[in-house]
Amino acid sequence: MINAILLAAGLSRRMGKKNKLLLPFDDTTILETCIQNLLGTNISSLHIVLGHQAGLISKALTDADPRIRLIVNPDYETGMVSSMKAGLHSIEKNQGFIICLGDMPLIQASTFSNILTFAESRKNEKCIIKPFYLGKG
Repeated sequence: MINAILLAAGLSRRMGKKNKLLLPFDDTTILETCIQNLLGTNISSLHIVLGHQAGLISKALTDADPRIRLIVNPDYETGMVSSMKAGLHSIEKNQGFIICLGDMPLIQASTFSNILTFAESRKNEKCIIKPFYLGKG
C-alpha cells in the first residue's frame, strides 16, 4: 500500500494575490491536474495538505474520489516541512508513501506509476527512493 501526500499549503507569494494552484491549466487548474494525475495511479489514498487559503482550495476540489483525504496544516507558514509532517501524521504507521508537490502538473500519471511500481518492488526493504531525471533530483 502506497499513499500519496500532495503538498498544497504554500503561500504562493510569487504569484501576488492569485493562488498559483488555482490558475488555469489545460481544461482545469494546476492543482486539479496534479490530483487527476495521482488518482490515475494505483495509490491507496491521496492526502492533500492544505494551509494557505485552505477554504478556497477545498471548495475548488469537487472530485468525490473516496481515496482523497484533506489535511489542514495550521503551521503552513513555517514552511514545507510542517506540511510534510502533517501529511505523514495522516498516514497509518508502516505504510509507504510518496510526497508530491501541488504545483507540478506536468508530471504524468505514467511517471507516478513508474515510481510506484519501483517502490512496490522494494516493499520488503525500508528505504527512501528519490527519483532523478536528467541528473537532477
